[in-house]
Amino acid sequence: MGDYAFRSEPMSFVQLMMEKDVAHATVDEIAKLSCMQFIDSDSNTVKTAFQRPWSNEVRLCAEILRQLRLFRGVSQA
Repeated sequence: MGDYAFRSEPMSFVQLMMEKDVAHATVDEIAKLSCMQFIDSDSNTVKTAFQRPWSNEVRLCAEILRQLRLFRGVSQA
């Protein structure tokens, strides 16, 4: 488990399986609790990170953050 051995708080490893339709909303609500760490347990190790189903969404978020930084820089200048 690597990084988890150095935690000072007791931890439990749990696996959540859910329908794809509710996964985003469920993970969003769990993340708001700020008490969990998520790991990618995709057993398909043949695919690279850029071939995963959510990679396009991650790239879109990165692009939006880049644009927001640009707009913030322009508005503060």
